[in-house]
Amino acid sequence: MPTDTRYPGVHLLTPEIAPLRLAFTLEPPSPATPDPALDSAWAQRMQANPRLFPGPILTVVDLARAGPSHITLRCRPDTYDRFAVQPEYATGVRLLAVTGLLIDERAASPRVLLARRSRDVHTYPGCWELAPAGGVEPPPPGASLSLDLLCRQLQAEFREEFGLDDTAPPLPPAEALAIARDQATFSDDIVLRVALCDEHITAINRVVRQWEYDDLFWLSRQDAPAWLRAHAAETIPPTLAVLHWLGWC
Repeated sequence: MPTDTRYPGVHLLTPEIAPLRLAFTLEPPSPATPDPALDSAWAQRMQANPRLFPGPILTVVDLARAGPSHITLRCRPDTYDRFAVQPEYATGVRLLAVTGLLIDERAASPRVLLARRSRDVHTYPGCWELAPAGGVEPPPPGASLSLDLLCRQLQAEFREEFGLDDTAPPLPPAEALAIARDQATFSDDIVLRVALCDEHITAINRVVRQWEYDDLFWLSRQDAPAWLRAHAAETIPPTLAVLHWLGWC
């Protein structure tokens, strides 16, 4: 299972034979202890962006290769404030997240969806990325952490980040492609490939600007090499790593 180090700070874990197989172990949360320094750092984050909320997240405790196409992940519940105060205040939290590779294979040249991050977001402001993307919430009591839960999280991000209501069509089943480990953002993103139908493309094309994204863009495989060379500086490194691995640039 090779690791892509072409882009500084990004390690891409990929399977020898797709799809990527994932196995999860969910550990109990660590006991909460008072931390005035963390509280101060979080207060500064909140002052800069009042939209932030210290909600539940999952942190990756350990990630290991267990075979040519198999990765095991140990995770535990944590809170967003402990993640967001980094790097100014080190907590050791690594966010478990999902990133959608939404692909339109019906076009003359296959194309993927990119979104430009708002200038107001904390990380990579104004940059293009594969979308949607977002942190994974802990499963409800009694439920397990699984690919099915990741797909449901991607569906929630699809609706929330693109401003779609509950009538938006559910996404087709997703396939785990890779894990992008981003040292700059302390996150491990599981890249989920989704082949879109016409109804999803229609819904996306109707999206108006949302807080997190300023713009959406369909990037065709034919145009990708030239476009990515011209926009490499304004495209997040994990997206560049994924598209390079797929042979798009």
